[in-house]
Amino acid sequence: MPASLAFCRRSLLIAAVLLVAVALVIPAAVIPPVRADTFPGATPWDAVPAFWTIVIFHVCAAAVAGSTAAWTTTERRPLPPLVLVVLALLLLLSAYALEEPGRAYTREGPAMQAASVFVLACAASDLVAAVLVITAASFLPKRARAG
Repeated sequence: MPASLAFCRRSLLIAAVLLVAVALVIPAAVIPPVRADTFPGATPWDAVPAFWTIVIFHVCAAAVAGSTAAWTTTERRPLPPLVLVVLALLLLLSAYALEEPGRAYTREGPAMQAASVFVLACAASDLVAAVLVITAASFLPKRARAG
């Protein structure tokens, strides 16, 4: 297996693991305190469904990154890099979508401090995953070798 192909696969697998971690952290460490948030002006009835949407997106994004890593071999033609670039752009948007409530929860008192840290860590994970996906897309071989 060429070094660039192994690097691409490894980068995509690490990105997939980060995305799965985000999909697990949000329901375990973010949604429960958000649902119980009593800060004046808090809107848990709007925030909780939005976080579940983000979880579903992360599961789908992890599936794309992981299946691309598994599918791309020396015998198979890799996905067009455009698919990975679109995934990376969506991850950057997701990082922004997580960063905003992460900053907002820092102002809501001690009950939301842990949730804020977890949300900001998830946003950082999205940024790292986006960089890994962009890197994999740029090093993806143009054509797979014919055995």
